[in-house]
Amino acid sequence: MADLYPLFEQCIAFGHMRYRHKALGVGNEKIGMMYDVLRFSRPPLIFMRELRDMCRRTLDTPVPALVDIAGAEIDQVRYPLHPCW
Repeated sequence: MADLYPLFEQCIAFGHMRYRHKALGVGNEKIGMMYDVLRFSRPPLIFMRELRDMCRRTLDTPVPALVDIAGAEIDQVRYPLHPCW
C-alpha cells in the first residue's frame, strides 16, 4: 500500500492544480482518468478507499506556521524566488 500512495497523492494534487477538482471530491473514475493523463498505472479499485483514507489523514494534518504574519505589512513579507525566475 505504501508504494501506491505517492502516485495517488500526485494524481490528487494534479487534479486539484490542473482541473480545480476539490481534493478527494471526485469519484474513482475521474481519479483513474488522472492516472491515465499522468501515464501512471491505475491501482486496483479495492485499494481506493484505503488510499482515500490515507490522503484524508494527510490533508487533515495541521501545518504549523513558521512565521506569524497576521500583523505584518505586505512589503515586510519576503517570498523566496524560484530558481527558474
